[in-house]
Amino acid sequence: MKKIMMTLIAVTVSFSTLSADNDRPVQTSQLPQLAQTFLNKHFKDSKIAMVTSERDWLIMDQEYNVVFANGDKIEFDSKGNWENIECRHASVPQNIVPNAITQHISQAFPGTSIKEIDHDRRGYDVELSNGVEVKFDNTFKAYKIDD
Repeated sequence: MKKIMMTLIAVTVSFSTLSADNDRPVQTSQLPQLAQTFLNKHFKDSKIAMVTSERDWLIMDQEYNVVFANGDKIEFDSKGNWENIECRHASVPQNIVPNAITQHISQAFPGTSIKEIDHDRRGYDVELSNGVEVKFDNTFKAYKIDD
């Protein structure tokens, strides 16, 4: 039993090592076309500091990270769909956030702005300027609030 556990730990560490720290710099032109279009539409006036590509060997998928000179960040999946947008000094552009989420936030948390938004197959996670995090399902219904 001890040998099996040690083997499992070794395999896990090996896979973790393969999937960690494999960011490599790429040119903006190497991003998927959908990501390039997104950047040109929503962040055309923002100076890009670095673009990296990362391969996750466990799920055999590619991910792209864009970091702007002001510290804002965007993560894209292999097709160029945004997965995470983090704005440190400004708000996430309102035309990116689904209207139902924007309306809910403005009614429930007046005077706040969205600083970060994550999107995955389960829904959206939104972090507000006051530190509150609101989770929405794919039908844009808020189901959890963490403060």
